[in-house]
Amino acid sequence: MSSKLPEVESRMSNLTPNAINQIIRVGDPHEGFSPTLQILSVRPIQATATQGERYRVVISDGVYFAQGMLAKQLVHFIHSGSITEFSVVRVMQFMTNMVSNKNVVILLNLELVNNPGFKIGNPVAATDAPGVNAGMNQQQLPNVIPMYNDVPPPQQQPPQQNIYSKPTAPLQQQNPYAQHNSTAFPARQPGGPIERSNPAEANITPISALNPYANRWTIKARVTNKSEIRTWSNAKGEGSLFSVDLLDSSGCDIRATFFKEAVEKFYHMLELNQVYTFSGGKLKTANMQYNTCKSGLEISMDQNAEIHLVGNDSSIQQQQFDVTKIANLEAIEPNAYVDILGIVKSASPVSTIMSKKTQKELLKSELTVVDDSGAQVSVTMWGDRAKTAQNDFANQPLVGFKKLRVSDFGGRSLSVSGGPLIINPNVPEANAIRHWWETQGAHGQIRSMSGGIGGAGREVPFDERKPISAINHEQLGFSEKPDFLTFKATINFIKRDKDGGPWYTACANPEPPCKNLCKVTSTAENSWYCDRCHQTRQDCVRRYIFNGTVIDDTCTTWVSFFNDQAVQLLGEENSADIVHKRYFDDAEAGFDGIFVKATFSDWIFKCKVKQETVGDENRIKASIVDMRPVDHVKESKYLLSAIAKMS
Repeated sequence: MSSKLPEVESRMSNLTPNAINQIIRVGDPHEGFSPTLQILSVRPIQATATQGERYRVVISDGVYFAQGMLAKQLVHFIHSGSITEFSVVRVMQFMTNMVSNKNVVILLNLELVNNPGFKIGNPVAATDAPGVNAGMNQQQLPNVIPMYNDVPPPQQQPPQQNIYSKPTAPLQQQNPYAQHNSTAFPARQPGGPIERSNPAEANITPISALNPYANRWTIKARVTNKSEIRTWSNAKGEGSLFSVDLLDSSGCDIRATFFKEAVEKFYHMLELNQVYTFSGGKLKTANMQYNTCKSGLEISMDQNAEIHLVGNDSSIQQQQFDVTKIANLEAIEPNAYVDILGIVKSASPVSTIMSKKTQKELLKSELTVVDDSGAQVSVTMWGDRAKTAQNDFANQPLVGFKKLRVSDFGGRSLSVSGGPLIINPNVPEANAIRHWWETQGAHGQIRSMSGGIGGAGREVPFDERKPISAINHEQLGFSEKPDFLTFKATINFIKRDKDGGPWYTACANPEPPCKNLCKVTSTAENSWYCDRCHQTRQDCVRRYIFNGTVIDDTCTTWVSFFNDQAVQLLGEENSADIVHKRYFDDAEAGFDGIFVKATFSDWIFKCKVKQETVGDENRIKASIVDMRPVDHVKESKYLLSAIAKMS
């Protein structure tokens, strides 16, 4: 036992003496105070839907110990096993808070030192330290103030010191939305909620240092994105909201959402690219399914928020891009969010699709974007942005896209998810991409990441096509999501049913929700009933659906043709309704000839491959989602170019 005493004493010297006493009594003894402490225990706190995973810790300076808590951004140390019992850490940022009338030290940032494997010293509870209780009586933390001004103002308190503040003079008037330690902003004058004043005296909290336990904070940030006003209605009531993305000088951004009265008060006041100070909001854990900002928190603002215009501040960037090269998108998981910077080669005309979730029409336009990694990708624009896409990107501008959602549809594609886009952004990477486009990219070979021919008229490069045999060799269709491939093949057989017809009967309603797509059933009165719109009509429309086989030089496979591809194959003059009337109602001859004429024609097919269960048997099904006839002149040039590369 005596041999271990020198080691314990040596370890004691590595911990910061009297650190716990100073933290609890003063909050932050001096600027740059970064004590070295030992973690005696780590215990999980029952997770809630709003706060997420949390851990309680006991911290010690070898003489005294205190209760503490790890902020959300430090939880990864627990997951990785870096922080365990008896770990020694250097605390870079912290704050104290009152929880159930007890002081709790919130650890905001730390770095690992070592782990001796045993407890250093014989610490006792910090409440037993001389002078601690007296100090707390003199500097008791104020009660938490509700966000809404429906309670009497608290009694005036001397300012408390913590890690984010310097000593200040007592406040003349308590502001329930100011920081504990900041000088209050001047009283707001009638005529508008935003004061055009210089809030230089305020203590600014970095966005990266915000945490759900902070009751008083002020951030200074630039508005980098501003949404449209949206309305909502549910069982609790209805209202309106809008959100802004805020970027500060540390490069961290956070989303703030304004509700109800705050929408009327602040929407027209907040301008893109202007810098403001914000305080008085409620912090909560961000829903990362919809929030793509770096901060793990988001802010809810009501009409009592304090917002002050700062104007331009060169320390805060106009916009910050965490650029992902298009060629690297294959390594990005689906549903992740990325920023890209590239040239918009083309924009498709606006088109409409039916939302499966809301059964409403959505406007969309497909952009083809390329960068200096030698790759291009499809980017989908939605709504009003889609309407003006062809005009906005007519001259192949350089565009920065933020927070695009990654999809694995047909390879990799991207979708605008509400994040901002900036034409000709002033960022360092811009000049390099422009130079590459002007000297090489506009005329060079570009690799497509979006898997082939798609709704925007894109064409997969010749060297990225695959043979039909790839379906078996690469085991396509067995994953959770469908696979896509593009190949050149010849139609050698079409299966047509003369008795029932190679089609299905669809609702005659051309408007949503049916749009001539939903299947109808025949009634006893020779009418047609639709389950979607719950209407009975005298007529129906017929839409093709049939199978066939296609062949290339490697093998053959069955494929399914749907109405759009069938009409493309058979011709507009041979739509399902026309063929039904001509050869079924009028009993003309020549039904088989329509399909025979279409066989042994060459096409470039894009197929969706997915496993499906028929009865008790699993089968791989290939469905044609797009097709175009072979341009033999262009195809010959592709072949000559490929032969030249081989030599």
